[in-house]
Amino acid sequence: MNTIFEQLKKLPYFADLPERLLLRVCIASEQLHAAPGEVIIEEGSKSDGLYVVTEGELEVTKVSGGRSISLARVGAGEVLGEISLLDDVPRIATVTAITDVECIKVPSDTFIELLDDPKMVLRMLRTVTSRLRETEGLVRSEERMAGLGRMAAGLMHELNNPMAAIRHGTNSGRAIIEDLGDTARRLSTKGVVLPEETPSDPVHEEMSALARADAEDSLGEWLSGLGVADGWELAPALIDAGWREANLEQLGPDEPETRADVLRWLGLRLLGIQVSSEVKIGADRVSELIQAVKEFSYLDQGSIQTVDLRASIDNSLVLLKHRLKTGVKVIKEYDPDLPEIEAFGAELSQVWINLIDNAIYAMHGEGVLTITAKQDGEGVLVTIGDTGSGIPDDVASRVFDPFFTTKEPGQGTGLGLATVHSIVARHGGKLDFVTGSDGTTFRARLLPKLPSAAQGSDGAPEPG
Repeated sequence: MNTIFEQLKKLPYFADLPERLLLRVCIASEQLHAAPGEVIIEEGSKSDGLYVVTEGELEVTKVSGGRSISLARVGAGEVLGEISLLDDVPRIATVTAITDVECIKVPSDTFIELLDDPKMVLRMLRTVTSRLRETEGLVRSEERMAGLGRMAAGLMHELNNPMAAIRHGTNSGRAIIEDLGDTARRLSTKGVVLPEETPSDPVHEEMSALARADAEDSLGEWLSGLGVADGWELAPALIDAGWREANLEQLGPDEPETRADVLRWLGLRLLGIQVSSEVKIGADRVSELIQAVKEFSYLDQGSIQTVDLRASIDNSLVLLKHRLKTGVKVIKEYDPDLPEIEAFGAELSQVWINLIDNAIYAMHGEGVLTITAKQDGEGVLVTIGDTGSGIPDDVASRVFDPFFTTKEPGQGTGLGLATVHSIVARHGGKLDFVTGSDGTTFRARLLPKLPSAAQGSDGAPEPG
């Protein structure tokens, strides 16, 4: 087998290195073999060296949106692991052997020595920029799809309850209408005058849940004792309308069967109104969600819009409502005279979704989310604050770096805040934050008008 020196000397990456430097690299390096399926670099692990592939093929993958995506395939003559070494961060991707692989591992301290050579620095720079561009483009696309998937899952979660209410209401409503018609027909043959839905002396009192349950049980038992079918089901609607045993006793003739029909008709009538109200509430909620999605995505509009920031943020909150239910209190403080701004509406929606989602994550789903929007000179200032533990000093300077994340591998790609920063910059604005042990507040300053350079673009965020 060729020595490490002979193998590196054949590769364009190392061929013209000064011999003394190449010898130092060879002495410190080691030859490794990887069988098909073997992982040589694992995402999230500590950077410990540069890998130079001399034989075979490997696949580079990254977890995004809960699934592994393929970023690239590399073969003989290529290097791996340089990005994490240069940036001194954990590995940003996983590398797995596809075939039998032979490679040389250059330790991290020796890798630093390689950077003494200007030609190596230039090659490394070209490799890094090319890979970052390709990787970021792929991951951004996957992140958008994953974001849409999360939003769709949240939307389905929010739609489930109102749709269940509508389904239950329509099924119940049909049965109520049929029973109501049958009862009304029986009463019409007897010339009975049907009562008003609300009593002349309604009883409306504040009751605890226990007192309310007792009242429903008592009225249901009383109705059943008079021969009213399904009296237990009718009692809640009668109580809501202000009926009690005392004022119900005044209704209907003395003939027991007819009186039971009158009471049943009244109960069914009120129950039908109640069910229809529940269906309307469910339908209104569905309509609210659909409108929020439409406004969030700025469907049927050009890429540039005049944006009401209050509505833009509120729509994001509607779509994240399922994340807030775990114990997040939302405080909103909007300037009543907040001006509208010219913006890429759909992109700003991404900003609020990312910042709010990060704030919820920082609080582990429990805490206070404070959102403000006010005029700031000629522009506007939007702040989104959480009551989490804050951003540690050693990572605060890197939160906007692409691929930098404090989340576990697979939970974050490190592109959320980088994307937000890029979008705000495209709008001619500035994004920063203040942090401490009592939480973090991100501050987005936006101009009233888009910069001329941005107005000539199509609104698609540039990678990096």
